[in-house]
Amino acid sequence: MRDSVRRSLWPVLLAFVLGLSWGPAWAAGVQLESRQLYRQDGALLLNAQFQIELPKKAAEALRRGVTLSFSQHFEFFQKRDWWLDESLFVEQRRYQLSYRSGADKYRLLLGAEARDFDTPEAALHALGEISGWVVGRQALAPGAAYEARLRLYLETNRLPQTLQLSHLFGSGLDVDSGWQVWKPNL
Repeated sequence: MRDSVRRSLWPVLLAFVLGLSWGPAWAAGVQLESRQLYRQDGALLLNAQFQIELPKKAAEALRRGVTLSFSQHFEFFQKRDWWLDESLFVEQRRYQLSYRSGADKYRLLLGAEARDFDTPEAALHALGEISGWVVGRQALAPGAAYEARLRLYLETNRLPQTLQLSHLFGSGLDVDSGWQVWKPNL
C-alpha cells in the first residue's frame, strides 16, 4: 500500500517542483503577438510586437521609484544537418523603465534616447514594439535554412539587492517571454 501511494505521489511532487522553478517565467505576462524578419538594402531587419503586462509586485516597485531594466535579445542561425548550427547574428538592446514622480510620467530609455509616457501601459507598449531593428548585415546563402530566436525579459540581476533576494523565492518579479523560435522565409 505504501509503495503504491509513494509511486502515485512522485509525479505530483515532480510537477510541483518543476512548476516552482520554471512556472513564473512562462506566466509572466509577456506574449509575442507578431514578428517579421526581412531584408532591405543588404541588411536584415526585424519588426515585432510584444504584449507586456507587469506583475503586481513589479508594477509596485516601478511606482515606488525602482528602475526596471529590460532586454530584447535576438539570435539568428543557419541550420545544418551534419554539424552544429552556425550562429550568424546576436544582437541585444537594453531599455530602462522608470517612474518620475515629480512629473507623474514614465520614462523609457534606450541608450541616450528617452521618451516619456503618461501611463505604464503606454510605456510597456512602446517597449514591446520593435520596428526596423537592424539585426545583421551579412549576405545570406540562397536556399539555406535559417532559424531566428527572439526574447524579451526583465533583467532581475539589475534590480536592487533586496528585490533580487525576494526574486529567488518567487516574488512575482519574473517578466520573460521565453525564447520565441521560428524559421523565417528569406
